Amino acid sequence: MSAAKLGERNRSAQIVVRLAVLVVALLIALAIFWGSLSSLFAAASVYTDKPDYYPGETVTITGIGLAANTSYDVPVIRPDGSIVVIPSGCTSPCWDTVLTDGAGKFLYLYQLNGIIGTYTIEVYASPWGGPGSGDTILATTTFTDANVNLDQCASGSPLRVALDCNWQNGNINGSNSEYGEGDSIPYRLFITGLDPAVTHTIDINYDFTQGGEKAYDFLTTWNVTQTGADPCSGAAAAPSPCPAGPVSTFAFPGDSFNPSNKGALTVDAAIADASVSRNLTIYNGTITSISSVTHSGPVTANSDGDMTITFNAASCGGSGCTSTVELLWAGHVAKSTFWGTSNGALGISGSPFHMRTLNL
Repeated sequence: MSAAKLGERNRSAQIVVRLAVLVVALLIALAIFWGSLSSLFAAASVYTDKPDYYPGETVTITGIGLAANTSYDVPVIRPDGSIVVIPSGCTSPCWDTVLTDGAGKFLYLYQLNGIIGTYTIEVYASPWGGPGSGDTILATTTFTDANVNLDQCASGSPLRVALDCNWQNGNINGSNSEYGEGDSIPYRLFITGLDPAVTHTIDINYDFTQGGEKAYDFLTTWNVTQTGADPCSGAAAAPSPCPAGPVSTFAFPGDSFNPSNKGALTVDAAIADASVSRNLTIYNGTITSISSVTHSGPVTANSDGDMTITFNAASCGGSGCTSTVELLWAGHVAKSTFWGTSNGALGISGSPFHMRTLNL
């Protein structure tokens, strides 16, 4: 092959390589440009880790789709219209400034302090001029802080002849009640400040054992034992109107839990032995699901049962309004005749009947 032809072939190869390099460089440049363009025009948004909170909980607020490494002001407008950061102690209005990361995202924790109702989160470019400034809202969302009030019903000592009971916030004990093993102690829960547009959840948590002895082994319909009980009467305050609306029920699930210290005995067998009605009642709302029971803690010491209730509050008929629901159920007092001698609830000294609601 002549030197001229060899040189021509080498030049052609060099041109091909250069073109390939140029194409790769162009593709990289386009990718970078497109990424920047997408980031620039991505819709900013802000959201919370839950739609509803207990009074005093911490709200986790996340913002995305914002400019990278940039400061933003995040006022949280409370139900009474004030803008206050807790626990800074500032006077309204005041708010925090956040800094986004390289992806245009921020994480902000906001402490609630018991003001019930709907909160509004707004995101502004910093510095924000404050309420009435006319500055552009870049992103906004809402959440609710609902008021939760749990009462239990004392049957009286001596026992009320009419089988009604007195709703109260204090403990059930021998001075105000005469419940025995196999009875069901009623509980009612009022939740106010609920947004009817979102789905809510709350956990019912109860003592399964104390000191290795059974306390509440399962939940039942609220008026199984106190058949004359009223959902609204009693020493404990009830919201008005009460009941807050129409009533419906949802069946509690079974529980196949087998305590490790009781051989083949299971909670499902205790339920079958009791043979009582087992429904959760709701006024002014609809229950959509009840989770299976989760047990935690050693059954030879202190342990508990927990289930998650998913529900919706009824419509309140106006923009920005909130609803109140009432939930009713009872804790079944474990029987020694089923679980074994000295292994029922009456073997626990003091006030063994403990029920809690968590994680609204």
